[in-house]
Amino acid sequence: MKIETEFSIGDEVWAICRGTKTIGKYEAIGPKKIDYIEVCVDGDIVQESYECKGLSGFYFPDELFKTREAAEITAEALNK
Repeated sequence: MKIETEFSIGDEVWAICRGTKTIGKYEAIGPKKIDYIEVCVDGDIVQESYECKGLSGFYFPDELFKTREAAEITAEALNK
């Protein structure tokens, strides 16, 4: 089985997460490098998660972005 992931180890990404500067609101943080990828397969369901240096915890693909602008747009939309 070959599994394609959205990002690769070493990719620079921007994450959206609830901020410390803006308590309870989403903000874009980065750029950070992906240093670990976890892929779980259950039948036909494939779920990938990523860990980045300098960020705690794992992030799903919909929480990571290739550009700062894309991360900021998503964070602003989530804050509405």
